[in-house]
Amino acid sequence: MVIEPAALSVTDSVEMLADWVEIHAFRDRDGNGSHVDLMKALRMSGTADALDEDEGLEFLIGGYEGAVESAFTEIEDRFRACGAKDGAYPFELETDYIAMAKNTRSSVYTFLLLLSCFGDRAGLRQGAKLFEEVCAKAAEAYLGGAHINVKSRVFGFPRRVLPKRFESALQSLCDEIREGTGARKRPNSSDQKDAKLDIVAWHHFDDARPGKLIAFGQCATGRNWSEKLSDLQPREWCVLWMQDQPAVHPIRMFFVPHRISLRDWFQSSLYGGILFDRCRIASHSSLIEKPLRKQLAAWSKEVLDKIEAT
Repeated sequence: MVIEPAALSVTDSVEMLADWVEIHAFRDRDGNGSHVDLMKALRMSGTADALDEDEGLEFLIGGYEGAVESAFTEIEDRFRACGAKDGAYPFELETDYIAMAKNTRSSVYTFLLLLSCFGDRAGLRQGAKLFEEVCAKAAEAYLGGAHINVKSRVFGFPRRVLPKRFESALQSLCDEIREGTGARKRPNSSDQKDAKLDIVAWHHFDDARPGKLIAFGQCATGRNWSEKLSDLQPREWCVLWMQDQPAVHPIRMFFVPHRISLRDWFQSSLYGGILFDRCRIASHSSLIEKPLRKQLAAWSKEVLDKIEAT
């Protein structure tokens, strides 16, 4: 099955236009995405001609040129957000184009880009489950990196490591983090899968006593991610499902494969906690081990084979 890229419009957000440039690099014979490519695609769409002064003044002033410049300013910001020259941005950044590099197809950023643009089911395996594993490692890296006392677990259902049953999985988690005692029996406990908790990361002290930095994370791959920002409330979650609360309430983290605009950033952080978008996740991907990297690359290849066929 061939996947056709979404139709382009000059009224699209700069994030969507920048995504188009990155995706185009995979579909271009020379492996590039340029000012000229984006300009040509926007002109072919004809959407700027349909704008009136009230609905599109900012585009009427700058025209297609303004949209193209904004998209490449966004790309430059992604480059910096991923760690700049030696960071996790997988494209080579030139004056008026980006170019694929040796490891572009197999990069974590590319997996996140494809998941964002084409969805969870674009590959044969469910991309959302791979995403949870990536996010767990990103949280682990953020809390201390390759340190013996920093751990993470994917709690989201269906679980690969922790037990399938909710109460058993929570008991195992409490044993690992050494807080919470175990699962509290509730009338609807047997109906729960993960109660909206996808990942947990923590940083132990050597004394093994309670009272530590714990992070509860939620992952959202769909375009409706903003509707889920407040779904996970760590304090209430612990009161509801744990026999005892952790000595220090867990912090919140929220993970998406999308690139979130600066305009939406503060509000999203306020409701969702520490926000990890595509660039933040990619720049904290150093702890992802080879087996998972191979799975990400295989998923990306399945999707790229479909979009490059067009």
